[in-house]
Amino acid sequence: HKLLKAETRDALFNPRPEANSPSYGYGFMVNAIGSDREVGHGGTFPGTTAQLAIFLDSGYTFVALCNGLGAQAAYNKALSLIERLKAE
Repeated sequence: HKLLKAETRDALFNPRPEANSPSYGYGFMVNAIGSDREVGHGGTFPGTTAQLAIFLDSGYTFVALCNGLGAQAAYNKALSLIERLKAE
C-alpha cells in the first residue's frame, strides 16, 4: 500500500451494485474467473487495442498494448495459460 491506501484500492477493485454497476468498480471491471478475482480494463482506439487484467488471488498481471485488434486474443491465450498453471 505504498501508492494507495487499502480503502482506496478496495473502492477501485469492488463492484458498485448500489450504482447499478454490478461488475464495475471505479475504473476497473471486476470478474470472478474460477476461484480467482480479476480486475482490469480494456479498450480500443483507431488502430490500437489494450487490455489490463490483474488476478488478485493468484498474483498474475497481464498487460497487452497492440497495434490492431490483438489485445483480446492475447488476453484469451494468457487466461488459458494461467488456468493451466493453476491446475498444475
